[in-house]
Amino acid sequence: MAEISREERMVKTISDAVNNFGFDVDKFLNAMGREHRYLQNLFFLDIVCEFIRYAGSDDYGYDGRNEYTHEMCKRLIPVLNEGVR
Repeated sequence: MAEISREERMVKTISDAVNNFGFDVDKFLNAMGREHRYLQNLFFLDIVCEFIRYAGSDDYGYDGRNEYTHEMCKRLIPVLNEGVR
């Protein structure tokens, strides 16, 4: 059996957390806010911004369940491109 990558484990952990009515976004935000400033920067640039670009691309598969995400990300890409990477 193929070993699961740490990136796939991270996605599973995040998916499991948000797919739970007990997930507290404020606790997540506060915990991330206590991380080292450089790590916050990496999280934002390497994960958040790149996911926005990915989800807003024409190749992103979406349907009615995530159409809003795709459309909002499409609108955010020009803003990201003005000042980030």
